[in-house]
Amino acid sequence: MRTRAFTLLEITIAVVVIGVVSAAAIPSLQDALQARRRDGVGDRVQAMVSNARDVARTRLQCVTVAPIEPCDGEIGLATYSHSCPAGSDPALVDANANLIPDAADGATDVELIERFVMDPETVAMVQVLQPGPSCIPVVGTAKLPKDCYEFRNWFQYRADGTTTQPFHIKVVLDASGNIPAKEYVIQPGSGSVRVAD
Repeated sequence: MRTRAFTLLEITIAVVVIGVVSAAAIPSLQDALQARRRDGVGDRVQAMVSNARDVARTRLQCVTVAPIEPCDGEIGLATYSHSCPAGSDPALVDANANLIPDAADGATDVELIERFVMDPETVAMVQVLQPGPSCIPVVGTAKLPKDCYEFRNWFQYRADGTTTQPFHIKVVLDASGNIPAKEYVIQPGSGSVRVAD
């Protein structure tokens, strides 16, 4: 009995078909992986900010949440605990001589809680936003318009885990603006963090 083998033509056609299907599937797979990485960044930011609130409550200390200064190509977010000041908003310098945006008014007990460096291929920029001066009279309202917010370099949880006003953390995923940014709102009364509408 003779077994039938594949001809060279059949093998060539099979290889071409596999190549065409692979070429069509790879970009979709890459897009799916990139979307998953972006979702992972959002989940991590939300968990990190919630943890900062919990640390403030348990240690009865202030916690500052600030974007990592974009030196050396790093993009990210960091949280620091420290004593609560009764003064202005100076900046402290950590052991690495990096600027820690902080409202600690000369506190020497600054401790890094968490530092999250994000993949620059996934995230273009992280910003903290606060209501602008024209919006201050309406801060007590449930929801402020997005155009009310302006850039601020950090925000702070008080020792009870609350903030003085609503803050936004904006994670810009694509510098060109093709992918919408992920935004999170920190509620002033509870200090909780949620995805912005």
